[in-house]
Amino acid sequence: MQRYPGRATVAQLILAAAVLIVAGWFIYDRFFKTDEARIRELIQSAADGARERRPSGITRTLADDFRGPEEVDKDLVHGWCVSVLVAQYKVVEPTLTPQPLEVKFIDPKNATVDLRAGLRAKVDEAASWDELPRRYGKAAGVPLRLTLNKGDDGWKIKALEVLPETDGNAGAKP
Repeated sequence: MQRYPGRATVAQLILAAAVLIVAGWFIYDRFFKTDEARIRELIQSAADGARERRPSGITRTLADDFRGPEEVDKDLVHGWCVSVLVAQYKVVEPTLTPQPLEVKFIDPKNATVDLRAGLRAKVDEAASWDELPRRYGKAAGVPLRLTLNKGDDGWKIKALEVLPETDGNAGAKP
């Protein structure tokens, strides 16, 4: 292979292209992505954590002082996720509606999202689907309100509230 002084090799061009792509993504993510997009990504990453059966994928989206119904905290959520997602089921399919999720800003550092969350699971690939909300006497898609807070480490889910069943909340009924 003949070398020409001052000319870039194919490997150097590929490396330069990769550096430009990573730098472009960083600049977009840091300076151009909206808080609304960040919140949607956060909620989707929690659903992805459930789908992948990774409890930490869910609990990392929660604030340290997270509170749910009946004073459920972050540690209790993690324990439930380990019990259900890892120990009990082998296939998990979460659903979030409506899409795209509607984010309502209270102020620049606080927001809410009303949605319906469903979770169905199988004990193995051949088993039938088990609709988890129905097991606890709820509709397949549970209406929820998430309260989010923007802190030093970005957006986190601070609270979760189960909303009453009505035709008007969090999208259409399943």
